[in-house]
Order: sequence, then C-alpha cells, then structure tokens
Amino acid sequence: MTRNPLRTDPPQRLAIAFARQAAKVRSAALCSASKEVLAVTGVGIAVFTADHAERLCASSPKVEALEDVQVNTGGGPARDAFRSGRLVELPRLDDEAGARWPSFVELAATKKIGAVFAFPLLVHGANVGVLSVYQRGGAAQHVATQRQLCARRGARAHDSEPAGVVGR
Repeated sequence: MTRNPLRTDPPQRLAIAFARQAAKVRSAALCSASKEVLAVTGVGIAVFTADHAERLCASSPKVEALEDVQVNTGGGPARDAFRSGRLVELPRLDDEAGARWPSFVELAATKKIGAVFAFPLLVHGANVGVLSVYQRGGAAQHVATQRQLCARRGARAHDSEPAGVVGR
C-alpha cells in the first residue's frame, strides 16, 4: 500500500495548511499590505513543495505576471530561494541573471523591474514558500532596501558574501 506523502511530509503539510489559511483572507491584501509596509515597488508570495508551486498573492498585475513565470516555468529567483533556503538577492537584473533565467529577466525588463530579492519563508525550520520583493531604481537603493528587509525580519545581511545569485 502506498503512503500518502502529505500525511508524512511535514513541510508539504505546512505549505498546504499555509495556503489554505491564506485562501480564507483576501490574498491580494496580504501582498498589498507587505508592499506598503516594506515601501517597495511590488511583492509576491508563492508556496512551494518539492513537486508543486502556486502563487499565493501579488501586489499588482505586473508582479502577478512575474510570479506566474516563476511558478509555471520553475525558473527564477523565488525557486532558487526555495531550493537553497537562503536569500537570493539581485540588486541588478544583469546579463548573468538573464543567462540563468532568460524568461523571467526579459519579462522583468518589460515591467521596468530592476531588482529582485527572494526571501525563503521558513516556519519551524520548514521552507514553505518565498516572499519576493521587486524594486525599481539604482543599485544602491536596492541594496539599502535588501538590508532594511533583512533587519526587519531579524536576519543578518551577509556583507562578506557577494551580491547576486545564491549558489553560483
């Protein structure tokens, strides 16, 4: 008899419970409030398991399109943040990012997004999803935004690590 992985895999159960609870509230309000509190261009939240991804919310249609590309293609900083369990910071969507995630970076350029920070959502050590923060502006502004976000979530900004993609 095959066991149901949802009964035995705590991270999957947690992700599903999180998604079900979030579905009870107007999910767009969650991302819109996050955008306002963080003072950024946009915010998206996606829940992930090893074999499933779903956009939970987006603060605007522009961000919704970017989140959908990541969820549907499996490529983008959110998926990498989920896989690694670490912040993926892109203070510039440059050629290196374009080589890694061409569809995502091309769409981001059309939406006038210049930087993305993807924060894994950890609940009791289980990675259940990713909060993606989107920003316009100069690179210095993006790094300052990322550092503020790290400080707000109690994380330490890693000054000794180069900015860019985790796991190069």
